[in-house]
Amino acid sequence: MNNHWLKSRGAGLLLHLTSLPSKYGIGNLGTGARTWMDLLRCCGMTNWQICPVGPTGFGNSPYSSLSAFAGNPLLLDIDALEKIGLIDSRELQSIQCISHERVAFLDFEKTSSSLLGLAFERFIESDRDEIPGYGSFNEFKSNQSYWLDDYCLYRAFKTRFDETPWYNWPNEFRNIHTARNQSLSTQDRHYVQFHAFQQYLFDGQWSFLLRDALQRGINIIGDSPIFVSHDSADTWSNPEIFALKPDGQVKFRAGVPPDYFSATGQLWGNPVYRWDVLKDNGYHWWMKRLGRDLSRYSTLRLDHFRAFYNYWSIPEDALDACTGTWEMGPGLPFFEELRCHVPDPHIISEDLGEMIPEVYQLRDETGFPGMKVLQFAFCGDPQNPHLPHNYDTANCVVFPGTHDNNTSIGWYDGASESVRDNYRRYLSVDGSSPSWDFIRAASGSCARLALYPAQDLLHLGREARFNTPGVPEGNWSWRCTNEQIDRIYNDSADYLKEITRMHGRLPETTEFQQ
Repeated sequence: MNNHWLKSRGAGLLLHLTSLPSKYGIGNLGTGARTWMDLLRCCGMTNWQICPVGPTGFGNSPYSSLSAFAGNPLLLDIDALEKIGLIDSRELQSIQCISHERVAFLDFEKTSSSLLGLAFERFIESDRDEIPGYGSFNEFKSNQSYWLDDYCLYRAFKTRFDETPWYNWPNEFRNIHTARNQSLSTQDRHYVQFHAFQQYLFDGQWSFLLRDALQRGINIIGDSPIFVSHDSADTWSNPEIFALKPDGQVKFRAGVPPDYFSATGQLWGNPVYRWDVLKDNGYHWWMKRLGRDLSRYSTLRLDHFRAFYNYWSIPEDALDACTGTWEMGPGLPFFEELRCHVPDPHIISEDLGEMIPEVYQLRDETGFPGMKVLQFAFCGDPQNPHLPHNYDTANCVVFPGTHDNNTSIGWYDGASESVRDNYRRYLSVDGSSPSWDFIRAASGSCARLALYPAQDLLHLGREARFNTPGVPEGNWSWRCTNEQIDRIYNDSADYLKEITRMHGRLPETTEFQQ
């Protein structure tokens, strides 16, 4: 195996779609995404990393989705629906008054759902099968039926049962085999088609985004959480591949033992996989999932890579993640099977946290680059693997911090004086600009790919942190404004491009070299 797909040096920025500026309460697939990609191009960046794009459930975490296959309707470009005549311009006023300062998930979801409902009704009333550029609605449903049918049925039943989790539904609906044979009410049939229509729109708009990214020379790096939500179409429709009890409740939950982020570990609550069952059917569900993900993105970050070697399995009655056992994952045969379906998968392995040599061996056998995070580097140990002089291979991706970390300024402000002293002495800096210190260090490292959080280009502190693991509220809502994008253009773009040029990370084209 051991095929390295990451062969040349490059750089990019990390910013989730929800954080893009827009006229509405959330970033989306529209104009703001194009403006952002134009900025990337101006800075000499060729990569844009985002978080998962699935429909989110409780807590709004992109890592806790109602489906591993579906797209989030909240990310749809509503303006595009006005241009094709499915929404009236006057109707858009209802979402223009929603706060723009932070992502207004609840308010925007209520209002946008009504607008999408109007668009759906007008599409059906028009008796047409196709929106120009989006392809045939019926062909989309047929091509994606392997996941779409159960997802739309799941969403329709969630509406019927007041959005309660599927494992609390009546038994005939909780059991997927009997649920598929239930007589559907008029409302059920409406919602099945309505959710299929939203996915049709998302698929079309996503294809436009990929086209425009390709034209700008931008690779979109996606993210695939290894575990899926208990309350999701995936667990409901495939209960045999998860550690569930007969009534649908979780028998063993996923998480990690005490770590950098939490003294009691992280209890995620997701059901762990039954890898024995998955192995017997050729990892069918996973192959479909990763095939869709790898077709959606230029590159895919595979979250919590360690769990493919071994994973922390927590009993249902545990109060925190301190109690659990390490269980074996599928290992190398899983990725050998993947290469039978996708011969050259461009995957980044998220190999962070407390690791053992066997995990790194699996990573190296796959050939996938691992990750380095500078915020983890300055504890005082000169052998720390996140220190640039310890990168034993260029086949890795370096970050100042990830979506789970504080901003670089927030990190510096909250670090102990000994850590700050190590950072200043190692980088020969005075500590006045942690953001740019980390960007320069990452860019100058041997890592073939360097990715920088957008907040660091803006010199923002902890108020701009995107997510704090283990904290249930206040996450995922930070947004970038148009004024801040203008500030990057005016204050940082030329400097960042020069850093990128000096460290050999510009693409080898005349246009980017200018």
